[in-house]
Amino acid sequence: MTFVKSEPPNTVAEFERALVAQGICKSRTEAKKITLAVKSSPHLFQTKTPPGVEPPVIATPSHPLLDVSRLQPVAELIAKAKATLSGSR
Repeated sequence: MTFVKSEPPNTVAEFERALVAQGICKSRTEAKKITLAVKSSPHLFQTKTPPGVEPPVIATPSHPLLDVSRLQPVAELIAKAKATLSGSR
Protein backbone atom coordinates (compact mmCIF):
# COMPACT_ATOMS: atom_id res chain seq x y z
CA MET A 1 0.00 0.00 0.00
CA THR A 2 1.34 3.45 -0.95
CA PHE A 3 1.34 6.23 1.59
CA VAL A 4 -0.25 9.41 0.21
CA LYS A 5 0.29 12.70 2.00
CA SER A 6 -2.87 14.62 2.78
CA GLU A 7 -1.11 18.00 2.82
CA PRO A 8 0.00 19.89 -0.30
CA PRO A 9 3.37 18.91 -1.77
CA ASN A 10 6.40 21.02 -0.86
CA THR A 11 8.71 19.96 -3.68
CA VAL A 12 8.41 19.23 -7.39
CA ALA A 13 9.17 15.56 -6.75
CA GLU A 14 6.35 15.36 -4.18
CA PHE A 15 4.03 17.09 -6.67
CA GLU A 16 4.89 14.53 -9.35
CA ARG A 17 4.37 11.65 -6.92
CA ALA A 18 1.02 13.13 -5.93
CA LEU A 19 -0.06 13.28 -9.58
CA VAL A 20 0.73 9.57 -9.94
CA ALA A 21 -0.86 8.67 -6.58
CA GLN A 22 -4.08 10.48 -7.49
CA GLY A 23 -4.26 8.68 -10.80
CA ILE A 24 -3.88 11.82 -12.87
CA CYS A 25 -0.71 10.42 -14.46
CA LYS A 26 0.30 6.82 -15.11
CA SER A 27 4.01 7.36 -14.44
CA ARG A 28 6.50 9.85 -13.05
CA THR A 29 7.66 10.56 -16.61
CA GLU A 30 4.16 11.63 -17.56
CA ALA A 31 3.92 13.66 -14.34
CA LYS A 32 7.22 15.37 -15.19
CA LYS A 33 5.81 16.42 -18.58
CA ILE A 34 2.80 17.97 -16.86
CA THR A 35 5.08 19.69 -14.34
CA LEU A 36 7.15 21.22 -17.14
CA ALA A 37 3.96 22.43 -18.83
CA VAL A 38 2.76 24.02 -15.59
CA LYS A 39 6.15 25.67 -15.05
CA SER A 40 5.94 27.33 -18.48
CA SER A 41 2.70 29.15 -17.53
CA PRO A 42 2.92 30.00 -13.81
CA HIS A 43 0.80 33.16 -14.20
CA LEU A 44 -2.26 30.98 -14.79
CA PHE A 45 -1.94 29.39 -11.37
CA GLN A 46 -1.06 32.44 -9.29
CA THR A 47 -3.45 34.69 -7.42
CA LYS A 48 -4.00 38.28 -8.50
CA THR A 49 -1.77 39.55 -5.70
CA PRO A 50 1.45 37.54 -5.41
CA PRO A 51 2.15 36.18 -1.92
CA GLY A 52 4.21 38.52 0.20
CA VAL A 53 3.06 41.63 -1.66
CA GLU A 54 0.84 43.82 0.43
CA PRO A 55 -1.90 45.87 -1.20
CA PRO A 56 -1.21 49.60 -1.43
CA VAL A 57 -2.17 51.73 1.54
CA ILE A 58 -4.93 54.19 0.74
CA ALA A 59 -4.30 57.47 2.53
CA THR A 60 -7.31 59.19 4.01
CA PRO A 61 -7.38 62.96 3.68
CA SER A 62 -6.82 64.98 6.84
CA HIS A 63 -9.40 67.60 5.87
CA PRO A 64 -13.15 67.01 6.18
CA LEU A 65 -14.86 65.42 3.23
CA LEU A 66 -17.77 67.87 3.38
CA ASP A 67 -17.53 71.45 2.24
CA VAL A 68 -17.32 74.12 4.96
CA SER A 69 -20.43 75.82 3.54
CA ARG A 70 -22.40 72.65 4.37
CA LEU A 71 -20.88 72.27 7.81
CA GLN A 72 -21.45 75.88 8.91
CA PRO A 73 -25.29 75.62 9.22
CA VAL A 74 -24.92 72.41 11.22
CA ALA A 75 -22.40 74.07 13.55
CA GLU A 76 -24.82 76.97 14.06
CA LEU A 77 -27.66 74.55 14.92
CA ILE A 78 -25.44 72.74 17.40
CA ALA A 79 -24.47 76.04 19.07
CA LYS A 80 -28.12 77.11 19.22
CA ALA A 81 -29.13 73.74 20.75
CA LYS A 82 -26.36 73.96 23.34
CA ALA A 83 -27.37 77.52 24.23
CA THR A 84 -31.01 76.46 24.59
CA LEU A 85 -30.15 73.45 26.75
CA SER A 86 -27.74 75.33 28.98
CA GLY A 87 -30.26 78.19 29.44
CA SER A 88 -33.01 75.81 30.61
CA ARG A 89 -31.16 74.80 33.77
